[in-house]
Amino acid sequence: MTRIPDPVVRLLDDLGQSQLAGDLTEELHSGRSQVWLWWQVSAAVLCGVASILRANPYLTFRAMALGWITIAVLNGLLPFSPRPEIGAWVHQSSAWVVLLAGQYIFAGWLVARLHTRHRVAMVIGATMCLTLLNAVTVASRIYFVWRFGEYLRVEMSPMTALSFAVSFCLPLMTMVGGIWTSTRDPRPTAN
Repeated sequence: MTRIPDPVVRLLDDLGQSQLAGDLTEELHSGRSQVWLWWQVSAAVLCGVASILRANPYLTFRAMALGWITIAVLNGLLPFSPRPEIGAWVHQSSAWVVLLAGQYIFAGWLVARLHTRHRVAMVIGATMCLTLLNAVTVASRIYFVWRFGEYLRVEMSPMTALSFAVSFCLPLMTMVGGIWTSTRDPRPTAN
């Protein structure tokens, strides 16, 4: 590979690292390896996201809250949810993984649509928040089963283990929905 893929260039541009793409292409032509290139791209993405999130704390909070509230409303977990019974229906459906993934994709799409100036950074921030919330939820459930399982006769079944694994992977669908939106939509013009 002699050039950086276009989606990576767009990602670096969205994060304010557009000048880096040319420098990395020159280094790639001078003989640097693919591993070095992806290490540099990963570091640039992390630094770009961190600087945008730190520079815009209110937008960051709004993006994280919007992602969480969207998932909670779609699952019927909030008192003002239109159909509180939808959460039970989703989890009892045979296509529960697909339905939950669709919820996270929609949350990422919504975060990206409402944060047009820093789409990628805000979607990644919301994804990190949802991942942390899911990790805390799963850890508390595992602790509960480990601590009180013998008294309540609750065991860790394979389906429960699959549910825990899916809970860690689902927030990544937020990035799919948000970053897919940012690569398909034209950049907003400044007035």
